[in-house]
Amino acid sequence: MKVDRAWIEGDVVICNQFGGEISFKRNEIDKIETSQRSQSALPRSNPKIKEAGTIEQKVDGPDGPSQKNIPEARSLALKAYQLAAENPFNAEARMEALEVLDQARQINALEAEIFLTEAIMVLQDGYRIGPWYKSNTYNAGTVDSAIYKVNGAINSDPSYYKSYAIQAWFYIIKSDFDKAEKLLDKSYSLENTNYYYWLYKGTLSMEEKRYSEASSCYDTANTFASTEGMKDIIRGRKKDLAKISGNIAEAERLYLDDISESPDSQYSYGNYAGFLLCNGRFEEAIEYYTKAINIAPYPAALIGLEFAKMKNNAAAKCKNNQMQI
Repeated sequence: MKVDRAWIEGDVVICNQFGGEISFKRNEIDKIETSQRSQSALPRSNPKIKEAGTIEQKVDGPDGPSQKNIPEARSLALKAYQLAAENPFNAEARMEALEVLDQARQINALEAEIFLTEAIMVLQDGYRIGPWYKSNTYNAGTVDSAIYKVNGAINSDPSYYKSYAIQAWFYIIKSDFDKAEKLLDKSYSLENTNYYYWLYKGTLSMEEKRYSEASSCYDTANTFASTEGMKDIIRGRKKDLAKISGNIAEAERLYLDDISESPDSQYSYGNYAGFLLCNGRFEEAIEYYTKAINIAPYPAALIGLEFAKMKNNAAAKCKNNQMQI
């Protein structure tokens, strides 16, 4: 279950959407974890990525405006990046990413894409709870460590546009929007048809409350997304945008679209259940958590189900007391 609608204040977890707020202490649910993280299966195979040799990218791909051959080390590192970025809490995917990254290092340890993959892993290791573009989502020092890694990528290959877009993301986390804007401008000057520029340009616009611009950027990013994982990230940002702008109907539509697109995914049901939970629709949340668990139980859904039951029981008691009065 995604955690874009929750944060921690002391020993209290607060869930807020569209003006509604739910809070609970960490010890309210036995063995509750401090983060409810999306866990996804390994990505679908990407025929554009080869195990060795070169990688061919087309105009609609995220890593180049025209067909071209990319060196073997970058080809491997791109595969590692995809595995890590699209499966942040999947141990099997991370292990495979590390193995592929090691192969890339043996070919060229200074490949820029290797540094970018390491930066993403640093960010994931320091993740606590919350949106991926907010500073309180991470442990202290995490973002600065990730920035240091990207500096290595830029020093290794100053002409690689992706490094500047990823670095812009990290400065968005630090709320240094001027720095992020300059980095995005640099990325765009090197390559204006790349997914990462448009994704983080949209994120920056959303953080600066330019919601119409953010929506347009996300739509453009989607046209350059070459994997389902990339498209999933865009859908997640659009949900954020709908919530921030108070469009609860649009947010719910996007969650239901996820279910339609992936009817066999436990996470589609679990994420929607979280949305229902945070909007006080406890009985429906129980229904969808149960559907998720019936497909494949995972910690966040199990926790969410118990919490939804607890809140539903409390609401029922409150209702009964009011009726007695």
